[in-house]
Amino acid sequence: MPGHWSEHRPPDGPFPEWRMPRSFTLWAPVIVSFLVQVPAALVVSRVTRDMPLESLLSVGLALAGPVLLIGARRFPGPVVALIALVATLDLFVGHNLGPPYLALAFAIIGAIVRGARIWAWVAIGGCWIAAITIAAIMGTDTWAPGRIAGTTLGILIVLGLGEAFRTRHERGEEFRRRLSQRRETAVQAERVRIARELHDVLAHSLSQINVQAGVGLHLMPTQPDKAADALASIKETSKSALDEVRAVLGVLRSDPSEPAPPLVPEPDLDRVAALVESFAASGMQVTLDDRLVHTEVSAPVQH
Repeated sequence: MPGHWSEHRPPDGPFPEWRMPRSFTLWAPVIVSFLVQVPAALVVSRVTRDMPLESLLSVGLALAGPVLLIGARRFPGPVVALIALVATLDLFVGHNLGPPYLALAFAIIGAIVRGARIWAWVAIGGCWIAAITIAAIMGTDTWAPGRIAGTTLGILIVLGLGEAFRTRHERGEEFRRRLSQRRETAVQAERVRIARELHDVLAHSLSQINVQAGVGLHLMPTQPDKAADALASIKETSKSALDEVRAVLGVLRSDPSEPAPPLVPEPDLDRVAALVESFAASGMQVTLDDRLVHTEVSAPVQH
């Protein structure tokens, strides 16, 4: 499977983010550089009819790069430094034939993306300057200005690609961090809202039950019928409070894929009359003077 879908989804887009699996990012550079470098070294050694020791050295250097890439994830800095050194030796051992040292490109990009940027720049710059200096001292004919310029340009392109991938990686990490923070904020806000709703329901209902119970106790010796009305009102109030609490808890327990159970409407001005009647039923003298046009009052104010 070449990739997987990340669980992190962009807030405004319908498509999830696609990311390479870790095993692929580790082993693909190893396999590709091995298939490109080692067979090419064998073919060049056979065509040029090198001495056995020289052929063995050339193939060994070609094989060293892919082998070192296996440790690039855990030790990106030392790996890019060692591969840069091996690639520099390969410049003097080889015959200026075959493909470039591909393992070096993978090591540079991997080191920069994994946070070993200084290792990559210092190792590549130091080895390349040392290679040019040694070639100038030795007076090697194969080191023409065109080859030096082309190799320098290739190195700069690979370094630029590494920096681009690193920037993209950092932006992705920052995006995922912000998305996670937004989700945590949304969850916290939802918790506060639910806590506020439970507080409003329980505080209102319990205060009403407390008043009605006090009225019932006061009227019990002299007006038992009024005390019975107070008990009935307490029963109705407690039932309504339980229904609202169950509705809120039902939302918390429900499966997100299933429709949420209907919530009890938030208290508004239309329910003030029923509130007054519940207290009046307990024998209290309550008068409601409502001169407001309910439709002109916003929902939060009514609540």
